Amino acid sequence: MYSEDELELVLKERKPVRGWEESDEEYLKTLPNLAGIKLQGSFYGNTRLAGANLCNASFTGDFSDTDFSYSVLANADLSFCNLQSSEFVRANLKEANLTHARAVFANFASASLYYANMFNIIATACDFDLADLNNADMRRGRFVRARFVGAHLKEARLQNALLVGAHMPDANLKESGLTGADLSGCDFTGANLEGAAIQGAIASYSTSFLGAVMPNGERYRERDESPQETLDRYRVIELDD
Repeated sequence: MYSEDELELVLKERKPVRGWEESDEEYLKTLPNLAGIKLQGSFYGNTRLAGANLCNASFTGDFSDTDFSYSVLANADLSFCNLQSSEFVRANLKEANLTHARAVFANFASASLYYANMFNIIATACDFDLADLNNADMRRGRFVRARFVGAHLKEARLQNALLVGAHMPDANLKESGLTGADLSGCDFTGANLEGAAIQGAIASYSTSFLGAVMPNGERYRERDESPQETLDRYRVIELDD
């Protein structure tokens, strides 16, 4: 995870300090080539796979405490894997399959999860600070107490996701789908929720929208009302799906 001082500097730049965006053929040639490999977790768990080309690789079993930092895992299949406490810092997981994965305490800080399939993932207490989750399918995911500080979640699909106690200051959730999501205790301080669909979303008195841009484009203003009244006040019916 980032230190508080490092995170503050990164947020000022509004972009990851550690780039993961280089994944062209010339760049991939500089990495250990494990593209398309099939790995069984009972043999490779708790190991180091950092900085490798793992495009289109498939993983089964237990990969807890495994270091995937800086690796390119584009289109990789990690579905149903145990990824508890694994490191994915600055990893490229573009269009990767993480459906039903168990990623409790995993670190995805500054990772690219662009268009990743994270349906029904268990990501309790994960770190997604500054990660690119644009267009990711995160439906029914469990993100209790997860961190999304400065994360990019534009058009992310979070329908029926569990975001209880999630930490999302300055996150970009523009045009995201939050219908039916549990936002109890979620911190959206300074976040951008413009155009987000929020029909049936659940908020609590500990949910914070301080300084946030709400679905209808207005800046949040505190009033003496219930959390549900707050959501209804800023909801745009035409956006709900």
